[in-house]
Amino acid sequence: MDRTPPDTARRNEAGERRFGSIDELRDFCRAIEQGWFRCQALAIGSVTLSNDADVVAACFEAEAAAQTEEQVYKQVACLAWPISALITRGRIETAEEMAERSIAASGHVTPSSSRAEALVGLLEAVWPLGERFQRAIYEQLFELLAHDPHWRVMRACRDAALMYADADQPDWLADLLGSCPTQKVTRRIREDRAAGVRIRIRVYVGPRAETHESG
Repeated sequence: MDRTPPDTARRNEAGERRFGSIDELRDFCRAIEQGWFRCQALAIGSVTLSNDADVVAACFEAEAAAQTEEQVYKQVACLAWPISALITRGRIETAEEMAERSIAASGHVTPSSSRAEALVGLLEAVWPLGERFQRAIYEQLFELLAHDPHWRVMRACRDAALMYADADQPDWLADLLGSCPTQKVTRRIREDRAAGVRIRIRVYVGPRAETHESG
Protein backbone atom coordinates (compact mmCIF):
# COMPACT_ATOMS: atom_id res chain seq x y z
CA MET A 1 0.00 0.00 0.00
CA ASP A 2 1.37 3.38 -1.01
CA ARG A 3 1.60 5.60 2.06
CA THR A 4 3.06 8.61 0.25
CA PRO A 5 1.28 11.79 1.45
CA PRO A 6 -1.05 13.21 -1.24
CA ASP A 7 0.87 16.48 -1.74
CA THR A 8 4.18 14.61 -2.03
CA ALA A 9 2.70 12.13 -4.48
CA ARG A 10 1.28 14.88 -6.67
CA ARG A 11 4.59 16.76 -6.63
CA ASN A 12 6.31 13.55 -7.71
CA GLU A 13 3.75 13.03 -10.45
CA ALA A 14 4.52 16.48 -11.83
CA GLY A 15 7.99 15.17 -12.60
CA GLU A 16 6.53 12.36 -14.71
CA ARG A 17 4.05 14.36 -16.78
CA ARG A 18 4.27 16.76 -19.66
CA PHE A 19 1.89 19.70 -19.57
CA GLY A 20 0.35 21.02 -22.75
CA SER A 21 -0.42 24.45 -21.34
CA ILE A 22 0.10 26.58 -18.28
CA ASP A 23 -3.60 26.23 -17.47
CA GLU A 24 -3.21 22.46 -17.39
CA LEU A 25 -0.26 22.84 -15.04
CA ARG A 26 -2.20 25.24 -12.82
CA ASP A 27 -5.18 22.90 -12.64
CA PHE A 28 -2.90 20.00 -11.72
CA CYS A 29 -1.13 21.96 -8.97
CA ARG A 30 -4.28 23.51 -7.55
CA ALA A 31 -5.01 20.28 -5.72
CA ILE A 32 -1.73 20.55 -3.77
CA GLU A 33 -2.52 22.16 -0.43
CA GLN A 34 0.97 22.88 0.94
CA GLY A 35 2.81 25.77 -0.61
CA TRP A 36 6.13 23.92 -0.28
CA PHE A 37 4.99 21.12 -2.60
CA ARG A 38 2.89 23.35 -4.86
CA CYS A 39 5.95 25.54 -5.50
CA GLN A 40 8.03 22.50 -6.39
CA ALA A 41 5.36 21.00 -8.65
CA LEU A 42 4.85 24.26 -10.56
CA ALA A 43 8.59 24.58 -11.12
CA ILE A 44 9.08 20.93 -12.08
CA GLY A 45 6.16 21.01 -14.49
CA SER A 46 7.12 24.38 -15.97
CA VAL A 47 10.08 22.99 -17.92
CA THR A 48 7.71 20.90 -20.05
CA LEU A 49 5.76 23.95 -21.26
CA SER A 50 6.41 24.85 -24.87
CA ASN A 51 6.32 28.63 -24.45
CA ASP A 52 9.08 30.34 -22.49
CA ALA A 53 6.76 33.12 -21.32
CA ASP A 54 4.57 30.49 -19.69
CA VAL A 55 7.63 28.99 -18.02
CA VAL A 56 8.40 32.35 -16.44
CA ALA A 57 4.78 32.82 -15.38
CA ALA A 58 4.69 29.36 -13.80
CA CYS A 59 7.92 30.05 -11.90
CA PHE A 60 6.54 33.33 -10.58
CA GLU A 61 3.48 31.40 -9.41
CA ALA A 62 5.82 28.89 -7.79
CA GLU A 63 7.54 31.75 -5.96
CA ALA A 64 4.16 33.02 -4.77
CA ALA A 65 3.19 29.52 -3.61
CA ALA A 66 6.36 29.34 -1.51
CA GLN A 67 5.39 32.54 0.25
CA THR A 68 2.19 30.96 1.56
CA GLU A 69 4.27 28.82 3.92
CA GLU A 70 4.39 30.03 7.52
CA GLN A 71 8.04 29.12 8.06
CA VAL A 72 10.46 31.57 6.50
CA TYR A 73 12.88 28.70 5.98
CA LYS A 74 10.40 27.00 3.65
CA GLN A 75 9.61 30.28 1.88
CA VAL A 76 13.29 30.68 1.00
CA ALA A 77 14.55 27.12 0.58
CA CYS A 78 11.75 26.19 -1.78
CA LEU A 79 12.84 28.83 -4.29
CA ALA A 80 15.72 26.57 -5.35
CA TRP A 81 13.19 24.79 -7.59
CA PRO A 82 11.89 27.75 -9.66
CA ILE A 83 15.40 29.23 -9.89
CA SER A 84 16.65 25.92 -11.24
CA ALA A 85 13.73 25.66 -13.68
CA LEU A 86 14.40 29.15 -15.04
CA ILE A 87 18.07 28.33 -15.55
CA THR A 88 17.17 25.05 -17.26
CA ARG A 89 15.00 26.92 -19.74
CA GLY A 90 17.58 29.65 -20.30
CA ARG A 91 15.69 32.49 -18.62
CA ILE A 92 18.88 33.65 -16.99
CA GLU A 93 18.00 37.26 -16.24
CA THR A 94 14.78 36.22 -14.52
CA ALA A 95 16.64 33.50 -12.62
CA GLU A 96 19.20 36.05 -11.45
CA GLU A 97 16.47 38.39 -10.22
CA MET A 98 14.77 35.59 -8.29
CA ALA A 99 18.13 34.48 -6.90
CA GLU A 100 18.81 37.99 -5.63
CA ARG A 101 15.43 38.08 -3.88
CA SER A 102 16.02 34.65 -2.38
CA ILE A 103 19.49 35.41 -1.06
CA ALA A 104 18.25 38.66 0.48
CA ALA A 105 15.27 36.88 2.08
CA SER A 106 17.55 34.23 3.57
CA GLY A 107 18.70 36.82 6.09
CA HIS A 108 15.31 36.48 7.79
CA VAL A 109 15.55 32.72 8.29
CA THR A 110 16.01 31.59 11.89
CA PRO A 111 17.64 29.84 13.63
CA SER A 112 21.14 30.04 12.14
CA SER A 113 21.21 26.30 11.47
CA SER A 114 18.09 26.51 9.28
CA ARG A 115 19.43 29.58 7.51
CA ALA A 116 22.66 27.74 6.71
CA GLU A 117 20.79 24.81 5.21
CA ALA A 118 18.59 27.12 3.14
CA LEU A 119 21.71 28.86 1.84
CA VAL A 120 23.31 25.57 0.76
CA GLY A 121 20.18 24.69 -1.21
CA LEU A 122 20.20 28.09 -2.88
CA LEU A 123 23.91 27.72 -3.61
CA GLU A 124 23.25 24.52 -5.52
CA ALA A 125 20.41 26.16 -7.45
CA VAL A 126 22.37 29.30 -8.42
CA TRP A 127 25.61 27.45 -9.17
CA PRO A 128 25.19 27.74 -12.98
CA LEU A 129 24.72 31.52 -12.61
CA GLY A 130 28.38 31.88 -11.76
CA GLU A 131 30.74 33.37 -9.27
CA ARG A 132 28.79 36.50 -8.29
CA PHE A 133 25.94 34.49 -6.80
CA GLN A 134 28.14 31.73 -5.44
CA ARG A 135 30.35 34.19 -3.64
CA ALA A 136 27.41 36.05 -2.08
CA ILE A 137 26.20 32.81 -0.51
CA TYR A 138 29.63 31.59 0.61
CA GLU A 139 30.24 34.91 2.34
CA GLN A 140 26.93 34.66 4.18
CA LEU A 141 27.67 31.09 5.24
CA PHE A 142 31.09 31.84 6.70
CA GLU A 143 29.86 35.02 8.35
CA LEU A 144 27.14 32.93 9.95
CA LEU A 145 29.73 30.41 11.12
CA ALA A 146 31.77 33.18 12.76
CA HIS A 147 28.77 34.13 14.90
CA ASP A 148 27.22 30.71 15.51
CA PRO A 149 29.38 27.55 15.21
CA HIS A 150 26.36 25.26 15.43
CA TRP A 151 27.11 21.80 14.06
CA ARG A 152 24.59 22.24 11.24
CA VAL A 153 26.21 25.54 10.28
CA MET A 154 29.62 23.85 10.31
CA ARG A 155 28.28 21.03 8.16
CA ALA A 156 26.78 23.51 5.69
CA CYS A 157 30.09 25.35 5.35
CA ARG A 158 31.98 22.11 4.93
CA ASP A 159 29.54 20.85 2.27
CA ALA A 160 29.65 24.18 0.43
CA ALA A 161 33.44 24.24 0.40
CA LEU A 162 33.59 20.68 -0.94
CA MET A 163 31.56 21.69 -3.98
CA TYR A 164 34.91 22.99 -5.22
CA ALA A 165 37.93 20.75 -5.62
CA ASP A 166 41.01 22.17 -3.89
CA ALA A 167 42.74 22.96 -7.18
CA ASP A 168 39.66 24.67 -8.60
CA GLN A 169 38.56 26.90 -5.76
CA PRO A 170 38.76 30.64 -6.47
CA ASP A 171 41.05 32.92 -4.48
CA TRP A 172 38.16 34.53 -2.61
CA LEU A 173 37.04 31.15 -1.27
CA ALA A 174 40.60 30.34 -0.22
CA ASP A 175 40.62 33.67 1.64
CA LEU A 176 37.33 32.83 3.38
CA LEU A 177 38.71 29.49 4.50
CA GLY A 178 41.99 31.06 5.56
CA SER A 179 40.24 33.58 7.78
CA CYS A 180 37.69 31.12 9.18
CA PRO A 181 37.96 31.13 12.99
CA THR A 182 36.53 27.62 13.34
CA GLN A 183 39.55 25.40 12.81
CA LYS A 184 37.47 22.25 13.20
CA VAL A 185 35.73 23.10 9.92
CA THR A 186 38.82 24.02 7.94
CA ARG A 187 40.66 20.93 9.20
CA ARG A 188 37.77 18.70 8.14
CA ILE A 189 37.66 20.34 4.71
CA ARG A 190 41.40 19.74 4.22
CA GLU A 191 41.09 16.13 5.31
CA ASP A 192 38.09 15.48 3.08
CA ARG A 193 39.73 17.06 0.06
CA ALA A 194 42.88 15.02 0.67
CA ALA A 195 40.68 11.92 0.68
CA GLY A 196 39.09 12.94 -2.60
CA VAL A 197 35.69 13.82 -1.12
CA ARG A 198 33.58 16.02 -3.37
CA ILE A 199 30.01 17.17 -2.83
CA ARG A 200 27.89 16.63 -5.91
CA ILE A 201 25.86 19.71 -6.77
CA ARG A 202 22.18 18.92 -6.91
CA VAL A 203 20.17 19.88 -9.98
CA TYR A 204 16.70 20.63 -8.66
CA VAL A 205 14.92 20.84 -12.02
CA GLY A 206 16.56 19.43 -15.12
CA PRO A 207 15.50 19.55 -18.78
CA ARG A 208 12.69 17.30 -19.98
CA ALA A 209 10.87 19.18 -22.73
CA GLU A 210 11.98 18.36 -26.25
CA THR A 211 10.90 21.54 -28.03
CA HIS A 212 10.53 25.12 -26.86
CA GLU A 213 9.14 28.30 -28.37
CA SER A 214 10.46 31.73 -27.50
CA GLY A 215 7.94 34.31 -26.42
